[in-house]
Amino acid sequence: MPHIQLKPTFHYPAILVLILTLVTGTSLNGQNIDLESLQFNASPVKAKLDYAEIYFCKQDNKYGFTDRLGELVIPCTYDSATYFSNGYAAVKLNGKWAVININGTLIVPAEYDEIEISDNGLFRVLLNGKYGYFNKKGKLATPVKYEALTPFIDGLAWAQLKGKWGLLDQTGQALTAFRFDEIFEFHEGLAWVIADRKYGFINKSGTLLIPFTYDWARNFSDGLAIVSKDGLRGFINKKGDIVIPCQYEEAQSFTDGLAAVQSNETHKWGYINKQGNEVIPFTFNLANPFENGLARIENENNKMGLINKLGNQLIPCLFEDIGNFKDSLIRVKLNNLWGYYNEKGQESIPCRFEEAEDFYNGEARVKSGDSYYINKTGEFIRAVKIEDEASLGIESYTVNYINKAGEQQIKGIKGRLSLFFFEGLAIVRTDHKWGFMNKQAELIIPCTYDSAGIFNEGLASVRIHDKWGYIYQNNEFMTPCKFDYAYNFYKGLAIVKMAGKYGYLNKLGDLSIPCQFDKAYRFNDGLAIVKKDGKYGFIDKEGKMVIACKYEDLYDFNNELAVAQLNGQYGYINKQGETVIPFTFDMAFGFSDGLAAVTVNEKFGFIDKTGKDMLPLTYKYAGSFKDGVTPVVTAEGEWWLINQQGKKLNSEKFDQISNFNEGLAVVEQQNKKGYMNKQGVIVIPCTYDNAELFFEGLAVVEKNKKCGFINNTGVLKIPFAYDGALLFTEGLAPVFMKE
Repeated sequence: MPHIQLKPTFHYPAILVLILTLVTGTSLNGQNIDLESLQFNASPVKAKLDYAEIYFCKQDNKYGFTDRLGELVIPCTYDSATYFSNGYAAVKLNGKWAVININGTLIVPAEYDEIEISDNGLFRVLLNGKYGYFNKKGKLATPVKYEALTPFIDGLAWAQLKGKWGLLDQTGQALTAFRFDEIFEFHEGLAWVIADRKYGFINKSGTLLIPFTYDWARNFSDGLAIVSKDGLRGFINKKGDIVIPCQYEEAQSFTDGLAAVQSNETHKWGYINKQGNEVIPFTFNLANPFENGLARIENENNKMGLINKLGNQLIPCLFEDIGNFKDSLIRVKLNNLWGYYNEKGQESIPCRFEEAEDFYNGEARVKSGDSYYINKTGEFIRAVKIEDEASLGIESYTVNYINKAGEQQIKGIKGRLSLFFFEGLAIVRTDHKWGFMNKQAELIIPCTYDSAGIFNEGLASVRIHDKWGYIYQNNEFMTPCKFDYAYNFYKGLAIVKMAGKYGYLNKLGDLSIPCQFDKAYRFNDGLAIVKKDGKYGFIDKEGKMVIACKYEDLYDFNNELAVAQLNGQYGYINKQGETVIPFTFDMAFGFSDGLAAVTVNEKFGFIDKTGKDMLPLTYKYAGSFKDGVTPVVTAEGEWWLINQQGKKLNSEKFDQISNFNEGLAVVEQQNKKGYMNKQGVIVIPCTYDNAELFFEGLAVVEKNKKCGFINNTGVLKIPFAYDGALLFTEGLAPVFMKE
């Protein structure tokens, strides 16, 4: 089943220059490396101070900066400060932010609520909810009057005034009137804009080159842009001439001189050239843009393959899924198993893996029972060890903790791995042993355990050798390490395993429900799912079987109904074990907001609690409704946010839409990520290489392999200064720095 899996924010960048700088005491920015510069403990050279050699320091709760030798170069007089970026840093004084240079000279006065240091030498400031820009000379480049203000790209920025958008240059001059309802980035010199629900295009001088005549539009690609009129799509050139009439049901952008389009009559996909001539016939259920001369297509049997620009099948339409060529091989999925084909369309490695990743440097990770690496002939290279994966590269990183102002609260120790705080304690690993530290960085439970879980409800599971038990926060045992496995406590009970069977432990250390089940799950609304003799049922907290173990699959009750599987089909039962909605679905999901997603023949739709069809089985993927909205993927592979009537809320297509958290979802467009609200409006543009969901009011975002944090208006609250970062819990976030 398709799902969102955003790329992780933790990275392992090349840091040779940084290591050489710290170890040898020499700044290598822009220099040639010679033998003398690589000498350890070389004699220091008194030269012009470089911002790359300036470091944070803190004295008496005030911030300043030192050089690489620890000499104070900017006094500790500030309440908070950011790292230097391009020779400038933001500092906080008496509750307001300012900008200083590497000599400590004040460039922007301490008068602003927030300041962001931009890469182009401009400083975006916020005062009383209004934005503006200062230049390096400390002069206002734009007035502080805008409700929103994007970063400058190629000397241009979008600004919002009285709810409308306009275009500014770096001097602050408005190149257009503030009349646009929505705007987008420039592509091939033009950007689409919306006014009165119609689309047009402007150039970088702010001139409206193509008037507001279209119901919908896309970026220019290969010199042409998709536009829509009366529900049908065609293409225009940069003069606004319609070069291919609006006659298609759907269309993809031109790449490699061809565009995939969908016939309005047969609803089949084919390919046209820039003259609008049919090049590859309309025979496909789905067609994707060409990339490096190849395109993925889907036939009438919903099987995928690969064609070249002549329409010849390089890889036949036999597969449930197909990837892209990486390292001269492509992943293919047949009968739920993965294999690989080569660039000649020949099978290189048969489909025999449960999971498979792309090849990189001649090897790929696969799973068939266990995970391991193979070479290009499919031969075993080496195993994948879970413990090794968990610590991959982390031993050479320092894990620090910051608060929401970006201030370092805990300085980490190289080689010590620690993660989130729960109930005031964070799990810590040193020398492959586990313990716990508090928020004062005190190791209150020494690293003596072979493994450990987090503290929950005052108790944590710990392992000594191959047995598990539970400890309190004072490191005293509630139960000795005697279980084969022990899960965290949840609502007064913990699932434990003994002699291959599962049961439930209470906080007195007694087995309130003996270990008798093949599998057990936590209690929800007074009932827990258990597995016995290969079938699932429900028990109550006394261990009494209230719904017999007769189902092949079973999920927790949600809105008084539970998803169950019987005879290979899914339906819904109530707490008396009665069938409420018949077992007719290939898959079914829990109810949320009164609706549930179901699938038949790999198509998703929605039903209500009576089993009535509310949204038809037309989607390739569907999430769960929350606050009346959910992300879906259409049959054409497009991601949309819809309401419970099936109405599309976003005005543009996305490559991915995540679930919502704290009112925002991560969206992806052209390999960049941003955020959308529940009205389908992009509130933070897709400018980040990676982005995570919001937690405790902040989200981790990444640019140029550095991580920082933004708030829910897109303001950079904590600079892009970290090699990795995780979300905030209990007011603290772990951030990773390569030593």
